[in-house]
Amino acid sequence: MLGVSRKRFIKDLSGNNDSKERLGGTISSSLYAMMQGVQILRVHDVNEVNQSLKVFKSLKFLSESIDGSIKNTIVKILLSPELRVCSIKQKHSDLIK
Repeated sequence: MLGVSRKRFIKDLSGNNDSKERLGGTISSSLYAMMQGVQILRVHDVNEVNQSLKVFKSLKFLSESIDGSIKNTIVKILLSPELRVCSIKQKHSDLIK
Protein backbone atom coordinates (compact mmCIF):
# COMPACT_ATOMS: atom_id res chain seq x y z
CA MET A 1 0.00 0.00 0.00
CA LEU A 2 1.26 3.46 -0.88
CA GLY A 3 -0.16 6.90 -0.14
CA VAL A 4 1.09 9.52 -2.60
CA SER A 5 -2.01 11.67 -2.77
CA ARG A 6 -1.29 15.42 -2.51
CA LYS A 7 2.01 14.81 -0.71
CA ARG A 8 4.65 17.49 -0.14
CA PHE A 9 7.12 15.85 -2.54
CA ILE A 10 4.64 16.72 -5.34
CA LYS A 11 4.88 20.37 -4.28
CA ASP A 12 8.68 20.11 -4.17
CA LEU A 13 8.84 18.62 -7.67
CA SER A 14 6.13 20.72 -9.33
CA GLY A 15 6.29 23.98 -7.40
CA ASN A 16 2.54 23.89 -6.77
CA ASN A 17 2.07 24.79 -3.11
CA ASP A 18 -1.71 24.29 -2.79
CA SER A 19 -2.32 20.69 -1.76
CA LYS A 20 -5.76 20.68 -3.43
CA GLU A 21 -4.08 21.52 -6.76
CA ARG A 22 -1.81 18.47 -6.85
CA LEU A 23 -4.04 16.05 -8.77
CA GLY A 24 -1.64 15.83 -11.71
CA GLY A 25 1.22 14.90 -9.42
CA THR A 26 -0.96 12.39 -7.59
CA ILE A 27 -1.97 10.75 -10.87
CA SER A 28 1.60 10.60 -12.22
CA SER A 29 2.89 9.19 -8.94
CA SER A 30 0.09 6.64 -8.89
CA LEU A 31 0.84 5.50 -12.45
CA TYR A 32 4.52 5.20 -11.61
CA ALA A 33 3.73 3.26 -8.43
CA MET A 34 1.48 0.89 -10.36
CA MET A 35 4.28 0.27 -12.87
CA GLN A 36 6.59 -0.57 -9.94
CA GLY A 37 4.16 -3.20 -8.67
CA VAL A 38 2.25 -1.33 -5.96
CA GLN A 39 -1.17 -2.98 -5.65
CA ILE A 40 -2.99 -0.62 -3.29
CA LEU A 41 -3.02 3.16 -3.63
CA ARG A 42 -4.45 5.39 -0.91
CA VAL A 43 -5.67 8.62 -2.54
CA HIS A 44 -8.09 11.51 -2.01
CA ASP A 45 -9.40 11.64 -5.60
CA VAL A 46 -10.43 8.02 -6.12
CA ASN A 47 -12.55 8.50 -9.27
CA GLU A 48 -9.90 10.57 -11.06
CA VAL A 49 -7.06 8.18 -10.21
CA ASN A 50 -9.17 5.14 -11.17
CA GLN A 51 -10.00 6.76 -14.51
CA SER A 52 -6.33 7.52 -15.18
CA LEU A 53 -5.31 3.96 -14.31
CA LYS A 54 -7.98 2.48 -16.60
CA VAL A 55 -6.95 4.72 -19.51
CA PHE A 56 -3.25 4.04 -18.91
CA LYS A 57 -3.79 0.28 -18.82
CA SER A 58 -5.85 0.45 -22.03
CA LEU A 59 -3.20 2.51 -23.81
CA LYS A 60 -0.46 0.18 -22.58
CA PHE A 61 -2.40 -2.83 -23.86
CA LEU A 62 -2.95 -1.14 -27.23
CA SER A 63 0.70 -0.15 -27.50
CA GLU A 64 1.78 -3.76 -26.98
CA SER A 65 0.05 -4.70 -30.23
CA ILE A 66 1.62 -1.83 -32.24
CA ASP A 67 4.50 -2.47 -34.63
CA GLY A 68 7.92 -1.98 -32.98
CA SER A 69 9.07 0.97 -35.12
CA ILE A 70 5.82 2.87 -34.52
CA LYS A 71 6.03 2.13 -30.79
CA ASN A 72 9.62 3.46 -30.66
CA THR A 73 8.53 6.66 -32.39
CA ILE A 74 5.67 7.15 -29.91
CA VAL A 75 8.02 6.61 -26.95
CA LYS A 76 10.53 9.12 -28.38
CA ILE A 77 7.77 11.72 -28.77
CA LEU A 78 6.45 11.19 -25.23
CA LEU A 79 9.94 11.40 -23.71
CA SER A 80 10.94 14.39 -25.81
CA PRO A 81 11.89 17.52 -23.85
CA GLU A 82 9.97 19.49 -26.50
CA LEU A 83 6.65 17.88 -25.53
CA ARG A 84 4.37 20.63 -24.22
CA VAL A 85 0.94 20.56 -22.65
CA CYS A 86 -1.36 23.45 -23.46
CA SER A 87 -4.90 24.59 -22.86
CA ILE A 88 -7.58 23.35 -25.22
CA LYS A 89 -8.48 27.02 -25.62
CA GLN A 90 -5.03 27.98 -26.92
CA LYS A 91 -4.84 28.69 -30.64
CA HIS A 92 -2.97 26.18 -32.77
CA SER A 93 -1.02 28.98 -34.48
CA ASP A 94 0.34 30.12 -31.11
CA LEU A 95 1.82 26.68 -30.50
CA ILE A 96 3.90 26.47 -33.67
CA LYS A 97 6.39 29.17 -32.71
